[in-house]
Amino acid sequence: MANLERNNKILLDLMQQPGNNLCADCGAPDPDWASYTLGIFVCLNCSGMHRNLPAVSKVKSIRLDRWEDSLVESMRERGNSAAKAVYEKCVPAFFYRPQQKDCVVLKDQWIRAKYERREFTGENNYFQQTYNSDLFESTLWKKGKDNKQFFKRSFQLSRKDFTLKYFIKEDVIVSLFNAIRATRLEYLQRKNPTLREDDDATELGAVFIGTESHSYSVSENSSRSTRGGRWHCGITLQTPERQFVFMCEQEQDKMEWLEAFRKVISQPMTPEDYASGAC
Repeated sequence: MANLERNNKILLDLMQQPGNNLCADCGAPDPDWASYTLGIFVCLNCSGMHRNLPAVSKVKSIRLDRWEDSLVESMRERGNSAAKAVYEKCVPAFFYRPQQKDCVVLKDQWIRAKYERREFTGENNYFQQTYNSDLFESTLWKKGKDNKQFFKRSFQLSRKDFTLKYFIKEDVIVSLFNAIRATRLEYLQRKNPTLREDDDATELGAVFIGTESHSYSVSENSSRSTRGGRWHCGITLQTPERQFVFMCEQEQDKMEWLEAFRKVISQPMTPEDYASGAC
């Protein structure tokens, strides 16, 4: 019992150290779980996702589980900062790092990308080439033009001409989100040659659409989706040709997209924009 209490106290002290006092994956404060195979401190929610990766990560509760001396010593020698230097060594500037408030799928894919696929260790650049390829293909749920149903559609995102085309095809992959961020960063760097790769492109919200003077607008959509009312944070993008409706899983996601759209719509188009085929 004495060893148990001593080890738990050592781990709690380690958890309070800078770097360890925030979840290694989502930044949540006071993470009281740990992956003893990776040597990192994580929150309860992220520990559940680590349980889905038994080949690379095994977790214990700092407060409730028994810790052997060897495991405690291993945690003392490593920690979140050391793990970050390895597993986040080459994270692209555009890649979104999920926060505590973000949806499960973003955090799950972030954890899998770091530890299961080892995308950012620098061992190979296959995955980063996927995000940065001239043509990226994946799927989204899109509301139909003539009804209220949402359909799964295959989208193709072109970094060359900043277009997003969609087709009917089954192929699900979450990484479209980061491919869009990569394309946005590429667009911003063309428009602003002095922009550094480590500048935060999220708040600039550069999405290639027309302006108010060309009959483009964006607004909130309060209608509930037909998918059990689960996604009720809607956005309506009005163009001269038609109306597009998109659904977000969280209210904050909706507000961020609305802000990004409005910033772009309020900007006058440059000669370069007209040359790119904007109308």
